[in-house]
Order: sequence, then structure tokens, then C-alpha cells
Amino acid sequence: MNLKGQNVAIEQILVFVAGVSMFLVFIGVFQSYQGSYGELAKKDVLDSVANLLYGELVKVSGLENGTLELAIPRDAAGEEYQIRLSADGLNVSGLLSQEYSFTTVRALDGFQLDGRAASLHGRVTINRRDTKIILFQ
Repeated sequence: MNLKGQNVAIEQILVFVAGVSMFLVFIGVFQSYQGSYGELAKKDVLDSVANLLYGELVKVSGLENGTLELAIPRDAAGEEYQIRLSADGLNVSGLLSQEYSFTTVRALDGFQLDGRAASLHGRVTINRRDTKIILFQ
């Protein structure tokens, strides 16, 4: 029995199956890394926004009375986020995920802090009147 043609066909099928298997493994690894890097990017944006806002809050606390308006990213790795300012601190958190960045505001002791804003508008306003600092759209 001469099986030369069948051996070649079986080899070609095995090479094809091995290629498809490697492709599927590469896709799985890529998607896994993409998800991990997406979460890191989201956390990084939230931390950056919190640090930016904290610096601007300290700056406005040094003014007699005044208002500052700043541009902020509209999303963090594709997810909108919200900003809350209270006596406890500054909280920047994703709307859909559990990611957040919390900053205490000890440098602002003696001020009444209040306000919230959403990232959708791409800007936030900080207003100081006497001992009140308010954050809003």
C-alpha cells in the first residue's frame, strides 16, 4: 500500500491546526494584556485628575475670593467618571467600575468643602467665597 498522498494531506491538516491553535493562544494573551493595561490606564487618569484638582484647590484657597475653571479629560480609558469634594477629601471615581482615587485635603482645613462634577463636560469650576470652596460643572 502506497500512502504518500494521504501522509501529505495529514501533514497539511496538522500544520493548519497548529497554526490556528497558536493564533487563538496569541489572541487570548493579547486580550488579557489589553484588559490589564486598560485598568492601569484608567487608574492612572483618575490619579492624575485627583492630583490636578488638589493642586488647583490649594491654589484657589490662597485667593481672597475667586473662580478657576479647568479642563479635564472627558473619560478615563473609555469610562466616564465623577468627582466629589467634601470635608473628607477629594474622590474621583469611575461610573461603571470600582476604580477610584481618593485624596485627603488636609491643606484645606478651615474651609467648607462641597461639590460634585461629572467628566462628561470636560471641564470643572472651583469657586471660593470666604471660607467656602465649591466644585461644580
